[in-house]
Amino acid sequence: FAVRGQLVLTCEHVRRQARKLQEDNAGSVLVICPHAGGDESLDWRQAWEVDVLAYTSVPWDVDAFGRERMVAEPPGSPAVVVDDNADMAVLRVRRSLMTGENAEADFAKTPVLQLGTSRDLRPPKKLYALGFPAGMEFGHTPTPTEGSFAGKLDDDHGQWLKFQGMI
Repeated sequence: FAVRGQLVLTCEHVRRQARKLQEDNAGSVLVICPHAGGDESLDWRQAWEVDVLAYTSVPWDVDAFGRERMVAEPPGSPAVVVDDNADMAVLRVRRSLMTGENAEADFAKTPVLQLGTSRDLRPPKKLYALGFPAGMEFGHTPTPTEGSFAGKLDDDHGQWLKFQGMI
């Protein structure tokens, strides 16, 4: 989700999983790659190197003893840890992974899902979920799934947007 300019919003559990993979791959960088939609494969020529600006400290990960396993940013990172229950991380696009060019002008041309308001959603608006399907050969590869907006649900935790499809 593009917020504005070079800022991108993603899920904290996605940031954590990516950083866990990097623990075994010294020198690797964090990247994002927009999905064109439908059954199209990711076009890694459109990938961007990113920095983490902020992330939440939600206890998604626990070890065998039930203790939270924090996945921090690398030493020297200016990222801010926000004590909140939101599953959220804010990234800043730095440069093209392919060309190394600075992202200032080029990222603005990258097609991304813009943040909006739920009031514009009407069933059966087509949506995409990006996840890691369990039990599939691509279990460690973010895989887009098509679905649709199926209305709203209110409970004690607030309002939820219902996604109809496989995640």
